[in-house]
Amino acid sequence: MILYNINDISKLGGGEFPPHVTHRTGESVDIKFMTTDGKLHPEYPNYYDNPYYDREKTEKFIIFAIRSVPQGYELRQVNFNDLYIVNKYKNVYFNSQGKNVIRRTPGHDDHIDFQYRRR
Repeated sequence: MILYNINDISKLGGGEFPPHVTHRTGESVDIKFMTTDGKLHPEYPNYYDNPYYDREKTEKFIIFAIRSVPQGYELRQVNFNDLYIVNKYKNVYFNSQGKNVIRRTPGHDDHIDFQYRRR
């Protein structure tokens, strides 16, 4: 069984949601990276020192999310700090502003941040 820890979408009805700036309208979501055994392993919070981190599953999940955007939305950006994944897809997936979708962003060593927007 694979568990995906989904959290930090927004408050019901939107509004301020510290420390997030983008998680106010329900168009952003944080998801923990994938592990080899499907468990969260809070004792290893960052992907780079987590012996259970599964890069292949995480990469497949990110690409699935990019290709499965709901109609009427676009995936503005994916923040995650695994440089292997970021560099592999640099200049492959772009948003409507011509910017790379997958980006390395401080504070995203322990989860993937998906940010959508209405078209």
